[in-house]
Amino acid sequence: MENGTEIKRGPTRVFKFSLVLILLIVFGRASVSLYMSQWEKRRVKAQVSVKREPSPVITVHVSGAVKIEGVYTLKTGAKLADAVAKAGGLEDYAEVESLNMAAPLEDGDRILVPPEKKKSRGKKESLPDGFVLNINTADEESLQAIPGIGPALAGRIVSLRKSRGPYRSVEEIKLVQGIGDYRLEQIRKYITVGGE
Repeated sequence: MENGTEIKRGPTRVFKFSLVLILLIVFGRASVSLYMSQWEKRRVKAQVSVKREPSPVITVHVSGAVKIEGVYTLKTGAKLADAVAKAGGLEDYAEVESLNMAAPLEDGDRILVPPEKKKSRGKKESLPDGFVLNINTADEESLQAIPGIGPALAGRIVSLRKSRGPYRSVEEIKLVQGIGDYRLEQIRKYITVGGE
C-alpha cells in the first residue's frame, strides 16, 4: 500500500506454471488411458482373429466286427454309421443292439464293434474247443468254421497264401485285408501255421 492506496496483483508466475502443469498431467493421464483402452481392444480383436477354423476332417480307428478294420478319414460331424460304412459295413455277427449309429465322432476316436456272442455267425459248424486249423493247408470252407471268419475273409486268407506263399507265423494273417489286431486276438486260439 502506497499513499493509502491498495495495489492488487494478479496470479504469480509460479501459480500460473503450477496450473498449467496440473492441466498437462490431467490431460496426459486421460490420453494415456484412452490409448491403452484402444490398444487393449485391438489386442483382443487380434487374438480373436488368430483363432483357427476347425479341421474339415477327422481320423478314427475302426475295429472289431466290421468287414475291414483300419484307420479312416471322415468329414467333421460324421456319425458312427459313416465310420462303419467306411469299414465295409458290419459283420453278420456284430452286436448291433449296443451301437448308436447316430453317435457323433471326434478326431482320434477308436470304435470297437463288439461281436454278439449268442448270434449265429452263419457257419455250418464251429471248431470244438482245443481244436486248431492250419491256415497254410485249410480250404475256404474249413476256415469258415473259425468264429469270426466268413466266406469273404476265408477267400482272402487262401488267396493271399496262394499269391505269396505259406504264412510263416500266425501274426502274418494280419496281412489279409479285414484282419487287424482285434480280430487276430479273437481267432488266435483256433489257428496255427504248423510247426510252431
